[in-house]
Amino acid sequence: MNKKVFTIVFVVALITGIFGYTQYQGNQDEKLADNSPTQENQDRDKPTAEIPIDWEEFSTSSFSFNHPPEAKVDTERGQIRLRFIGPDSQMGGEITDGFTFYVDVEDVSNSDLEDFVNMKYQEESRELIEEPHEIEVKGREAYRFKIRTELGVESTKVVLGTDDETKAFVVSFAVQDPNEEGYEDMIEKMMKSMKLNQ
Repeated sequence: MNKKVFTIVFVVALITGIFGYTQYQGNQDEKLADNSPTQENQDRDKPTAEIPIDWEEFSTSSFSFNHPPEAKVDTERGQIRLRFIGPDSQMGGEITDGFTFYVDVEDVSNSDLEDFVNMKYQEESRELIEEPHEIEVKGREAYRFKIRTELGVESTKVVLGTDDETKAFVVSFAVQDPNEEGYEDMIEKMMKSMKLNQ
């Protein structure tokens, strides 16, 4: 009789020990996953897109991004302007095949980001195509909207907050892709390649 009781107690203790060890291992795995280097805060300003190896990097003290090598980049009154002209673009005037991509750093110390966005689209648009809505870009507060400018051009704007909350990055782009060359995808990769230093 004592052997049976001992055997039952031994089996129950063994099962309890195995269950406890399994639970402990599960908790350790969760802790490792929580501390992995892919956490949003560690990666938020690192490139997250597959960038083609022939793309070039444009860099300032405030930010950097990658772009197709055929694109022309210049600075105009502190604003970064990139123009990508496709093979079927008409000479002169607006781009009819390709895209423009602008990056500017603006002072938002007198308003919060949402108020700044509302002011921005009201002062620049002739027609609102896509309402301002909050998005997240690399773990940062951001807003996106689409307008038709006074020149009749459809322009998408993405406004990103910065760590010090007194400045915002304003990214604007306009696309003409009559032959479906994938210009929107290029812009998406450029946006995902951005590294912000503020």
